[in-house]
Amino acid sequence: MLQDVTIREARSEDLPALTRIYNQAIEDGATADTVAYTIAERQGWFQAHRDPNYPLYVAEGDDGVVAYATLSKYREGRPAVRTTVEISYYVAREHRRRGLGRALLRHAESAARSLGFRHGYALLLDNNISSVHLLEKLGWARWGHFPGIATVHGETCGHLVYGRSLADEPTSS
Repeated sequence: MLQDVTIREARSEDLPALTRIYNQAIEDGATADTVAYTIAERQGWFQAHRDPNYPLYVAEGDDGVVAYATLSKYREGRPAVRTTVEISYYVAREHRRRGLGRALLRHAESAARSLGFRHGYALLLDNNISSVHLLEKLGWARWGHFPGIATVHGETCGHLVYGRSLADEPTSS
């Protein structure tokens, strides 16, 4: 059940909410980062997404910014893979399981397609079962697995690579 949200490009005043959402992912062990960030520490990351080819989108509802998605460079400086883009998404803990991840992922896929990217990929920890299920439901395929390479909150887990062709229109799943 998708709540009423607007997906738009991020603005500088969104940075505190974006930092809070990412820090929740760190607390929940859903990223390979293990130490929370300050707003100041996230400034460079935010500025990197001011590039019109690698935007940052937010889902804004009555509670303000509740989720976000990014397009990020893959292997910068290597022209042979310039049409591949990393897609990431994060949802505030209190707004998960409401369709926001799906909406943002679809929005990011569409944006990437319109920017000329031909392939999208996502990196995630293999214990992030919710994201595994979402990606697979939306037609992403497992492209790789690095087993046991991460330790998050004292637990060993692996890193997964999921991907899809952006030339194909997504299914309605």
